[in-house]
Amino acid sequence: KHVIDTNKYANVCVGTSTSKTKEPYKALTAKDKRQHAALSLLIDTSSLASIKTKDSPQHKAACWMIYDDSRKIDPRSKRGKAAFLQRYALVVLYHATNGMAWKKSDLWLSSSHECKWAGISCYEYNFLYSGIVERIRLSFNGLDGLLPRELSLLTDLQELDLHGNDIQGVIPHLVLVGLKSLNILKLHMNSMFGVIPKEIGKMT
Repeated sequence: KHVIDTNKYANVCVGTSTSKTKEPYKALTAKDKRQHAALSLLIDTSSLASIKTKDSPQHKAACWMIYDDSRKIDPRSKRGKAAFLQRYALVVLYHATNGMAWKKSDLWLSSSHECKWAGISCYEYNFLYSGIVERIRLSFNGLDGLLPRELSLLTDLQELDLHGNDIQGVIPHLVLVGLKSLNILKLHMNSMFGVIPKEIGKMT
């Protein structure tokens, strides 16, 4: 696997203001081991270009995960990596669909576990899946933007209900490929266009 030298991108968030204090982020130092590990994983997951692009939802989500998230999830373990990517996927969705203007966004981008965020439900009766996102229900909630491909990271998601919003563009091919457990998909009453990916026929 290609090793990413994150020291080259230690200032990737510099120039962007924090969501908490509005003060500019500072460059990562050699001592910031967790943050460097997080940055490496994010670049590998979403691409260097999207993480470096200041206005992209991936950039905003990455900087929040690295600097602002008080949970400070360490992605250097297998379990930590899974937890980190799940939270990141939802933060990207928030920024990609103008989360600040949602009708209901209780606890989103707070210190609370994402299972407590408005519209998010997690597995409750299966110990092996405890804390894993099972359903996203954000219909008629003012989502405005594009579906990010990072939703494909939610591999155990069973239901995605985003109907009645103003989501534009096409259904990302990678989303349907990655959502292997999805059996309920509701995207009607949006502003989407284009051909429906054939992968939708493989939904369980």
